[in-house]
Amino acid sequence: MRTFFQQFKIHIIGFTVTVILVVVYSFYQLFVDSQFEFYFKPINFVTKSGREKISRALKKPTQEDPLRNGYVFVVNNSLNFKKREKEVSLRDLSEVKLMGMEVSPDGNKLAVLMLGEGEVYMLEIFTLDNGARRARFYLGKIEVANLINWGIEGDRVYVALKNIEWKVEALNIEGGRKEIINGIHFDRRNLSYSLWPIEKKIVVPNCQEKCDLLVVNIDDTSLIKNETIRLDDDGEGLKMEFYFFDEKNDRIGYLSDGGDNYLVIDFKGYLWHRLAIGQGNERPIDYKGFQVMEKKLNLIAYSGKRKEAYIYDLLDYGLKIVELEEGLVPIRQKNNFNNFLLLRDELNNEWLKLDLTTQEKKLIGEGWDLWKVI
Repeated sequence: MRTFFQQFKIHIIGFTVTVILVVVYSFYQLFVDSQFEFYFKPINFVTKSGREKISRALKKPTQEDPLRNGYVFVVNNSLNFKKREKEVSLRDLSEVKLMGMEVSPDGNKLAVLMLGEGEVYMLEIFTLDNGARRARFYLGKIEVANLINWGIEGDRVYVALKNIEWKVEALNIEGGRKEIINGIHFDRRNLSYSLWPIEKKIVVPNCQEKCDLLVVNIDDTSLIKNETIRLDDDGEGLKMEFYFFDEKNDRIGYLSDGGDNYLVIDFKGYLWHRLAIGQGNERPIDYKGFQVMEKKLNLIAYSGKRKEAYIYDLLDYGLKIVELEEGLVPIRQKNNFNNFLLLRDELNNEWLKLDLTTQEKKLIGEGWDLWKVI
């Protein structure tokens, strides 16, 4: 029979072990990212991207207004930025076609991809506070160009350019261009897109006899061979459509050959999700964009037949269905806030935000041709 002190000692040891496990688990949840990387490594204190990681780790989630950082809209062929009561005109679009835009990691600059006179692609970078143009790059008279995203330091923009074959370049806003990879075979008009500012890797599809997903190191432009993903023959074929890669959360999304299955895999090729999203007559569900947050990634889709929006959790397994009134459609874009849905009223050409908690709708603007939240 144990004495009172022996039993007390056992309880103390059990309590201590429990406390240690709780502290370790809490520490892991707070300070380890999805790639099992510790936020507070010494290198993170001396690099800008590292300090941003630490800042995100310490920042508490809030339910602030999703428009607090401002938004860009197009009206009467003018590209404009608005934040609170301040409105800035960025560029006249009457002689160019807007092909894409992406805000810098610090939220102060906007990269705008356009198709100009003579079918020449160009990319311009604007300072949002005052509308000044920081840089302009002429990308040439080519078949197509894509804006992949900014680099994590905010000093360069990555683009994909196709002239028979694809290549990826880094455009430094202070001047200069660097080729990352070339000789890519892919017959779609969208080669690659990153959900986050790019830190170390770019993912591109390459389809010849079969399709591979190539993971490229942006620093030395080498191919990371152990992360070359060979897609199988189950529906992918040579007609896949690439939608995104998420370096932070280790996810890649693409549409399969048949057009009805949206596949989400990790950087090792493991299949996490197969979603019935496509343009087929039996399942007319349209992809609309993403909600991208720290340790959270939702895909947004819409059924015009059912008048429903679908919010899929791509890091876990979950689905939220939102019933919408006639004419309300989620706008096609990426945003970084939770519990809100951005909508366009196609009957009245109004742009709204919907609070998913209270179901309250708020009018943001009307008569615009485009709306993008920063």
